[in-house]
Amino acid sequence: MLWKIYFYVYSFLSLAGLLYLLPQLPTFNLSSLETVIETIFLILGLYAFIYNKKNLLSHNVWKGIFYSILTIWIVQLIVYANAIPFITPYLAFLKTSFVQSYSEVALSVIISIPALFAIYKLGFTKK
Repeated sequence: MLWKIYFYVYSFLSLAGLLYLLPQLPTFNLSSLETVIETIFLILGLYAFIYNKKNLLSHNVWKGIFYSILTIWIVQLIVYANAIPFITPYLAFLKTSFVQSYSEVALSVIISIPALFAIYKLGFTKK
């Protein structure tokens, strides 16, 4: 039951976030496009996990999506925290075209962790 509540809250927040991005559409860059695609995969994975649609995509595809999103999140947190200053200029394409603070990025990652866990369960469950 909690998963379904999370699904609807997360979907609503994601839709609100995407509607917030619409005015910035002319200045979309690679990171903004990645955010939209990532959100779609997170919602799709969450839906497949909650409603037992495990055959929506194969286990290997879910594994690839899981590793891709996890890698992107780690790199984005490093970039926004400026943790490795000499690498940050080379990864500037991972910053959105609108201003976001490290806390905003971290909060969005924290809110999305259960959705990523659902994708993990889809990709790494025993057959």
